[in-house]
Amino acid sequence: MSIKERKTAEGVKGFALCFILLYMAFSRVFLGGHLGYQMLFALMGYETFRRYIREKTYPGPFLVEKVRAYWPELFAMVAIVTAIYALFFYADMPLVRGQALWSLLFANNIFQSLAGHPLSIEQPSPFGHLWFVSLLMQCYLIFTLAIAGKKTRQKIISVAFFGGVISLISALIMGIFGGLDLAEARIFYSPESRLFSFFILFPAVLYEFMGKGRGKVANRDMAMLGIMIVFVILLLFMAEAGLAYFGGLFLTSLLLSFFILFLFRDGNAFESVFQFPLFTFIGKRAYSIYLYSMPVFFFTKALAERLQIAGGLWIPLAFVLLLIVAQGSYYVFQVKGLSNKWVYAMLATLFGGLMIMTYATQGPEVMKREAPTKPVVKTVKPKEDEREQKKASLTERFEPSNELAAAIEQVNAQKPYYKLTNEDLGKLQNQKGLLLGDGSAQSAREAYLRLMPNLQVIGSENLNPSWYVRRIKEYTDDGPIILQIGNDGALTFDAVDEIVKTAEGRPLFLFNVVADPSYEDKNNDILQRVADKYANVALIDWYKDAKNQSDFYDDEGHMKDPAKRLMSHMLGHCLLYNMPEAVVKPDDGDKAKHAKTEENLAAKENDDVPDVGDSN
Repeated sequence: MSIKERKTAEGVKGFALCFILLYMAFSRVFLGGHLGYQMLFALMGYETFRRYIREKTYPGPFLVEKVRAYWPELFAMVAIVTAIYALFFYADMPLVRGQALWSLLFANNIFQSLAGHPLSIEQPSPFGHLWFVSLLMQCYLIFTLAIAGKKTRQKIISVAFFGGVISLISALIMGIFGGLDLAEARIFYSPESRLFSFFILFPAVLYEFMGKGRGKVANRDMAMLGIMIVFVILLLFMAEAGLAYFGGLFLTSLLLSFFILFLFRDGNAFESVFQFPLFTFIGKRAYSIYLYSMPVFFFTKALAERLQIAGGLWIPLAFVLLLIVAQGSYYVFQVKGLSNKWVYAMLATLFGGLMIMTYATQGPEVMKREAPTKPVVKTVKPKEDEREQKKASLTERFEPSNELAAAIEQVNAQKPYYKLTNEDLGKLQNQKGLLLGDGSAQSAREAYLRLMPNLQVIGSENLNPSWYVRRIKEYTDDGPIILQIGNDGALTFDAVDEIVKTAEGRPLFLFNVVADPSYEDKNNDILQRVADKYANVALIDWYKDAKNQSDFYDDEGHMKDPAKRLMSHMLGHCLLYNMPEAVVKPDDGDKAKHAKTEENLAAKENDDVPDVGDSN
């Protein structure tokens, strides 16, 4: 590449990386920020195949060159971040050690596609973003195998044809994965479903090499402008969902391949855009910035939580810190080219020691930190029933599925005060109860049943209070009652109070809400007052843990999978560790007042009188 072309390439990297970082930090705003990866893949594929056509490229040396360019700085980052993580979160090391090790083998994406970790600023591991580096190296490996043998014109055509075929197959596999409703990590990180991102440009490069498609500059600039407008729109609206699975990413890659192809021809209007100093500055340091992006976000967010910094005020601090750290790494590894063997030996010793320590002393799951218990006097107990012993044994040996285990590990790391162990999961398999709710309960039903298969979950939108009363009266099994109400509309104190009284002293949980601002605060106030009024009622503070989570709700207010996982996890933890005590009867003791609860509520359902409970 000429100096001018290299500067333009750096600008493209900086431009794409800006959107990736914004996606990590503000995924609810930049829904399609992940498309920045498509631009990077397209650029890398273009540079790789163009170099193969124009220069002598030998498979072995080419791959070694790429490993030498990427691995040293990656290894240093993994070792340093692992050490910092162990210093502050050693109990959670089992959650990250696998990603750390697989990252050094350029297989992080394979690990994540099996474990199910999403790319988000809320993810449990500071190594989650390394899927991209791993997938890029896998693309280089496949390319190396494809170019093996003597380079001839026919060989070049064969490699370009191979790139086109593998791109179509890969895009088809992504659509199949989407149709099978696999986990997002399986769809977006798995190598077989993402190869088109890199190889789709090969036929277009060959087309240019053969001297075809050189239209007028004006027409070319208009085409590039149209592609960029579409790309920016998709950056705002194409979420990691159905549209992306079923051809969205493939078509985006196809458009970007033509954009990259046009960009590196002489005389186009976009060269000056991508040579903007901000983009070229970031582009030069793109690899260093990307390597440290998630670790900096992860640790800064953890520090902000400990210091109780409100909202997203920590995010600007994270960006400043990221630039400082990345500049240091860029200077050491890319400017100076660190080659001191003693430094690498110390890093290897540090990382290896931590891995040996965690695998030797920690199991595959994170153990819950038990609260200290008071000493008790041992007493002789009768021999337990053989059936109960067998049941307890099964509980202790419970092994969750890979998908469930990944979801549990994710929440354990995000919210350590809700940690669940394998033993807890075994107990929840037998947990009974009745969960009644509105649209949120209906949306999270699958997540609830995956964790607690014996739980009765009934949810629907716009249910009347009398419906809840009827269901509670009909419930005769053992187990608590869980109410998830107030997400779809305004509540009244009287209505919630009457529903709770119908439980007649049974243990009962109330979820507070993240809902429409017009009634969110009032509903939460009512739910809190009801929970404070009754000894058998406990409040699950969903609002506190979900309100400021950028990736929990879509633009229409519907819950995403991370929210559903956390919601079910919180309920499971509360059922095991925060169960309120049952009381014999409602606290006010007035049975006559509640004898016709259902009739009273039916009469109130169309009543628009303001909440009379507010006067209490």
